Amino acid sequence: MNKDGLHVFTDMDGVLCDHDKQATKFGVKLPVDENSEEGFKYEISDYHNDFFLTMQPMPDFAVLEEWMSTIPHSQTHILSAVPKRRTSALSVYDEKKQWVKDKMPWFRTRNIHIVFREHKQLFPKEYRHAILIDDNMTNVQEWRTCGGIGILHINAKETVRKAKQVFNALQSLI
Repeated sequence: MNKDGLHVFTDMDGVLCDHDKQATKFGVKLPVDENSEEGFKYEISDYHNDFFLTMQPMPDFAVLEEWMSTIPHSQTHILSAVPKRRTSALSVYDEKKQWVKDKMPWFRTRNIHIVFREHKQLFPKEYRHAILIDDNMTNVQEWRTCGGIGILHINAKETVRKAKQVFNALQSLI
């Protein structure tokens, strides 16, 4: 695999699949006190089998997936995190990997990276020109600190617009 070319890494939860909707449905997204910045927390020890496998795609999934499918498949990656604490789910890794296979059958299995959240930032050190699409600002900032290009995902249309700009600018330099 050519690690010098341009590689696009896309997060799953909150970007491709609707983790919040699933967390609410399964009762693992819980409110915290009104003084909390986020206003909610996830009780990850209560994830059940099939939690990740049965997540619905984000409402605008098709827009992002269509653009991703136009990138050379060897340069398109999924980069998603697993909870650190033990959960009741059989295998978050297997469920997320199967979700991608089911929803994006064209996707290369070897380019599905399921890691701990803090390990995401290691990829721009390994891939010379790496773009991360993620809805978590901490992940985007850490990615940038490690030399990658981070795009904070708000919605698919805007993400694709930004990614195309970056992709086109970098393609001329590579």
